[in-house]
Amino acid sequence: MTTRKLSVVAAPAETAFARLIADYLQDRRAGGASPKTITIYADAPSSVLLPFCSARDVTHPAQVSSRLLNDLGAGLLDGSSRGRAGRYRRRRCTATCGR
Repeated sequence: MTTRKLSVVAAPAETAFARLIADYLQDRRAGGASPKTITIYADAPSSVLLPFCSARDVTHPAQVSSRLLNDLGAGLLDGSSRGRAGRYRRRRCTATCGR
């Protein structure tokens, strides 16, 4: 039997975006939102907004502008965004609009 030495690994530093999202979700929990609702609220920032900002080298919430959010919205509507919401919207529209 071999033994492996365990070591403590430091947790990654929390980003400003992650802190804001956590604060928002905590506020929703305190307001009485259900766990399922919290999961839904957490999905858009983590799977759409953060990857979008990362792809554009936006590292701090102060860098988010109206123009950036307009680009995100337009990308989700026209399908050029790589976020999950854009893919869902295209599939749904294709299924319902193509009839």
